[in-house]
Amino acid sequence: MSKSEAQEVAQVAAYQAELAQLREAFAANLRRLRPGSQGELAEEAKLHRTEVGNLEGGKANPNLHTLLILADALKLTLDELVDGLFVPQQRKPSAKAFRTARAMGQLAR
Repeated sequence: MSKSEAQEVAQVAAYQAELAQLREAFAANLRRLRPGSQGELAEEAKLHRTEVGNLEGGKANPNLHTLLILADALKLTLDELVDGLFVPQQRKPSAKAFRTARAMGQLAR
């Protein structure tokens, strides 16, 4: 592996690790802020219960649409919903970096 390939793989790994931490922090916020069950939140938000479960489990990244729906269902502002979350330092690596990481066996398809 060349030095530039190693750097690309490291960039992808750092990005993915930070993204996982951010998902976990959001998941903790969501679990803390919802007054009832996942099913009750899903029903109030008109989202599928598995989507809420994936968000609370830190398995999915919420998009802006979903964040706004959740905040509305919880009767919170978006700021309250994401309170305490850190601003990511890593920026999304290039498509080339992801291809390199995948080719090196460092990234699942």
